[in-house]
Amino acid sequence: MASLVEHPGHFALAIVGGGIAGLVAACDSARAGRSTIMFDAAPTLGGRAHTHLHAGFSFNQGPHALYAGGVFAATLAAFGITYTAHAPVLDGAVTLWNGRKYPLPMGLGTIARLTALGVIDRLQLGQVMKRVADGDYDCPGQPLRAYTASLRPKVAQVIEAFARLATYANAPERIDGQAALDQIRLSFGGVVYVDGGWQILIAGLERVARAAGVQIEAPARITAVVRDGTGWRLTAADGHSVTADAVILALPPGDCARLAPMSPALATAAATARPVKAVCLDLALANVPVPSGGFALGIDEPLYFSLHSKVAALAPPGGGLLHAALYLPDGVAATRLDITRLEALVDMIQPGWREVEVHRQRLVGITVVHDIPQCDRPKRRTPVIVDDCPGLFVAGDWVGDTAMLSDASAASARVAAQAALAYVNRTANAA
Repeated sequence: MASLVEHPGHFALAIVGGGIAGLVAACDSARAGRSTIMFDAAPTLGGRAHTHLHAGFSFNQGPHALYAGGVFAATLAAFGITYTAHAPVLDGAVTLWNGRKYPLPMGLGTIARLTALGVIDRLQLGQVMKRVADGDYDCPGQPLRAYTASLRPKVAQVIEAFARLATYANAPERIDGQAALDQIRLSFGGVVYVDGGWQILIAGLERVARAAGVQIEAPARITAVVRDGTGWRLTAADGHSVTADAVILALPPGDCARLAPMSPALATAAATARPVKAVCLDLALANVPVPSGGFALGIDEPLYFSLHSKVAALAPPGGGLLHAALYLPDGVAATRLDITRLEALVDMIQPGWREVEVHRQRLVGITVVHDIPQCDRPKRRTPVIVDDCPGLFVAGDWVGDTAMLSDASAASARVAAQAALAYVNRTANAA
């Protein structure tokens, strides 16, 4: 299948953004036989899925987990992308209450040993976890806090902590309750940590894209996307331009609004987005002082700790790579003092780590997700199709009603590619 107009510099589909969403959309478009070009401003593809290498350690941008039953894992399988990954070992995993450690409630046995809870609390927690696992809840259009308000206070704390863990969002009064509980339920199906880091997955997507014929331009920063006859013209910072029948913007909402100022819909999306922010301290250690200290989840504080290298190949032999994170409350800015708070967390779980530190990565106020499914919007997130700009589409973790995190990126990208291809075909038939 050819583009509507065959000439150099013209493509059926142009994609701006080379992260997960952009790469998945490019793979789908090119595999459907349409000429596709993809631009990314960075020299290395992947965006926040990029992995930084240092002295044999593989640093993801904070703690990354692939949901085994999620859309992204299914998309990788559909593209034939292989990788090795391992489920976290949660033996000895703990929750943190009032500065003390208690077993992580992963089943009835650990709930019974969770002495921070009274007997009635434990019974209710077991019942709630079973209902979530069975999908026995119905709270769309309500905040998660409306669901947990009906629970005993400590049980509500546990469920909200599990929601933070599964969604990365510390916004119980804003996030859609149905979406949050769906994500907790998905987490019960398991997550895996990828050997070598998430750059392995990006490299696989790039191979599929190139093999399908995608023309990848990186680094190439697009500065303008404007109407050009029946299609679009994309202009790069160096002055070069191409035209395309349809465009997918796989960028944050603010960047999309700046590139397409003619769209009130994108301006609204950027203005109403509620991004998820976190502070992360990622540490490379020459050895692991406490091998059993592999996982901790704060209940009364929004804290997270995980030794990802306990199961995944992310560190040289004998070394360890760990992640400590603070889930920032909705609308609260990060400070440098948050790193000190995370160092204290690591002191608690891995005493002695300071003497064996090799390298650290500080991510202060990193954007984890550009928008959450908000309980008070008819469309919980921005639609893929930009209604006021025919032929323009968006994809990313802030787009669509399906899934969250990288699964939302992959899901919206596949929908965007399908919608863009349908638009190109309709335009071709009408010409």
